[in-house]
Amino acid sequence: RPHGGRLGPDGASFYSVNMMSFELVELDAYGFEITRRLSLGDGVMPTWVTSPSPTGKLYVTGNNVAKIFEIDVETWQIERTFETGAGPYNLDVSPDGTRLVATYKGADAVGFWDLELGVETTRTSTSRTIPHGVVITPDGEYAFVTLEGVGADPGTVEVFRVNTGERVASVDVGKQAGGIAFWKMES
Repeated sequence: RPHGGRLGPDGASFYSVNMMSFELVELDAYGFEITRRLSLGDGVMPTWVTSPSPTGKLYVTGNNVAKIFEIDVETWQIERTFETGAGPYNLDVSPDGTRLVATYKGADAVGFWDLELGVETTRTSTSRTIPHGVVITPDGEYAFVTLEGVGADPGTVEVFRVNTGERVASVDVGKQAGGIAFWKMES
């Protein structure tokens, strides 16, 4: 059951996680061939993976075990494991590789991590339930987070300052807001 994936910065590799086989997978994006697999441990149900950071790391959420795994792309091994609390679901890394932002579906919150220290510096509750997608702006200043909502609640996009975790904006959108991405257009 493939779930949550991102392309590498050069577009040549695609990273995805398989929830039911407890693994991280790297694919050749041009040849559609699996190039590597990494078991995250029996029973670990990963839900998302980041694109490789400038420091050569991937980050994977272990939703059901309340952990985030740091994987070295070169050695293809888990280097560090961060304890998160209930339901880490989606995540993104700042363009400079120093900060990580994670959504916590099980806690209705967003966590802001200092990757050099390996610690969560701030956790901010969301205004609605079920935080889902997250993407950090290309300048590393803001994180845009989607909230699915429940029942009659609309979906919501909240904007947070990456360095402080402060919510600075919010807008309601269609029901069950999920994934989110940025892209750059040039003339």
